[in-house]
Amino acid sequence: MAERIVSQKMQIANELRWLETRKPELLQMLKRVDERVWECITTNEITPKYSEQLGSCYMYGAVGTGKSVSAAWRMLEWSRLRARFGKLGTNALFVNTGELLEELRQGFNSKNGENTYTRITELKKIDLLVLDDLAVVKSTDFVYQTLYSIINYRYSHFKPTFCTCNHNLIVLASKLEDDRLASRIEHDCGDDILFFDRKSKRKVK
Repeated sequence: MAERIVSQKMQIANELRWLETRKPELLQMLKRVDERVWECITTNEITPKYSEQLGSCYMYGAVGTGKSVSAAWRMLEWSRLRARFGKLGTNALFVNTGELLEELRQGFNSKNGENTYTRITELKKIDLLVLDDLAVVKSTDFVYQTLYSIINYRYSHFKPTFCTCNHNLIVLASKLEDDRLASRIEHDCGDDILFFDRKSKRKVK
């Protein structure tokens, strides 16, 4: 009993340390990505239930149905739980896929291609990666090869990846004109492929 109490106190202390250090940093990053994400997290509008072991996840559905918000919340929960069990040195990254691919393409076409290689290596090896709006850009050889390189590495090295997309995996494979990437995502996520069919919360003026 005494050992269990000490263990619980250590877990709580780790979580408090995370709250003091990582949470503000993560929330500020998300605020720059999407004001809607910031609003929902700070007001606790959604409170999904997750296990202590969060693996890869694919979320798809129409625009404005809450995929990005849920992915962001899931990322924060993953970071909090890692901290609670003593893994304070882990890192998570939330990126818009279209903006990311444009950043990488410009770096690839510049004289300093090393920056692109370094960035791709970071995306492969970071502890948790969230790819928001997957397949939002037109498929090209560069787009496909870049996404395949990142996702296949993470799949092979058991690193969790959260993806949001407007399309299911069958349509994604069709848009990319290749089913290898969709197949890896499906196998990596298992049953954690979620369809968002709620009414859009974005107001069209």
